[in-house]
Amino acid sequence: VVGCGIVFSERSIFFTRNGVHLGTAFTYDPTLTLLPTVGLHSPNEQLVLNFGAKPFAFDVRALEARSKANRYVQAARLPIGMPDMLRVVTDYCLRHGFADTFQLLQAEQAAGIGTMAAAGGTGAPAAAAPG
Repeated sequence: VVGCGIVFSERSIFFTRNGVHLGTAFTYDPTLTLLPTVGLHSPNEQLVLNFGAKPFAFDVRALEARSKANRYVQAARLPIGMPDMLRVVTDYCLRHGFADTFQLLQAEQAAGIGTMAAAGGTGAPAAAAPG
C-alpha cells in the first residue's frame, strides 16, 4: 500500500508504504494549485484509490498529534512569553474573524484551563491535555 499525504502547516508532501512514513518528499509553494495525480507504467495495470472513504493504512491522527506537539515546542522557543503569545493569538483570531476560537481562548484563560494553562504556561502540550 502506497500513500501520499500533505501537511499544510509545514507545506510538505510525504509518502508512506504499508503504513510507514517514508519522510518528507518535498516542500511546495503554497501559491500553486496542487492536484492529485497517478501515473501507471504498463497496459492493464490496476490500482485502487482511497481519498478517505476507508481508513488509511497510515495513522494520520498520530502524525497530526506529533505535528501539533512540534509546533508547541517551536512556539515555546520563541523569545516571547506565553502571556504575550496568548495576546498575539487572540488578537489574530479577533482581527481575522475567528470569533469562536477567540471566545474559547478567552473562556479557557478566564477559567485557567486549556492547552496553555494545562501546560503550566510554557507552551508545551500537557501530557493529559484533551485532543
